[in-house]
Amino acid sequence: MERAFSSFKLVISYPKLRLYKVCAQLGAALLIIGGIWLAIDFKGQFGNFFHLNGGGISYLIGLNLCALAAIQYIFADKYNGPITRALLYASKHVTALYVIQWVLICWFMGALGYHTLSLWPTLCMMVLMTLLTFAMHKVYLKSKQSFIDITQKTKRTA
Repeated sequence: MERAFSSFKLVISYPKLRLYKVCAQLGAALLIIGGIWLAIDFKGQFGNFFHLNGGGISYLIGLNLCALAAIQYIFADKYNGPITRALLYASKHVTALYVIQWVLICWFMGALGYHTLSLWPTLCMMVLMTLLTFAMHKVYLKSKQSFIDITQKTKRTA
């Protein structure tokens, strides 16, 4: 099945659909295994995000695989929606967004401290960090383009 998106064609073929089905099945299995493991020994398996053991790793991999499959199933026929455009943009610029986001998070941890916010302020900070990340990335791309334009202009005049 072919769908047009912007200036290129996105082709969803049978092997890709099968891949998402396998992602959903494997993700569900890992979610169950990791969930049971976490129910037995949460503190030992998921002490904190940076020191996971088998249960935490299995659970998070399963969660990511299920999310990947769910995104495909939910948005498969909605290529021009704002969420899909945002996901495509983020996937195209993942490395720069990742670096910018972690720099912002580390700066804010220095200002606010580590583990100082409760649930709702943490969720608000997550939204703020996401918005700031995309805004800083836009500034980065504009300044990069301006720099390229300046260097090309000086080469043409020389």
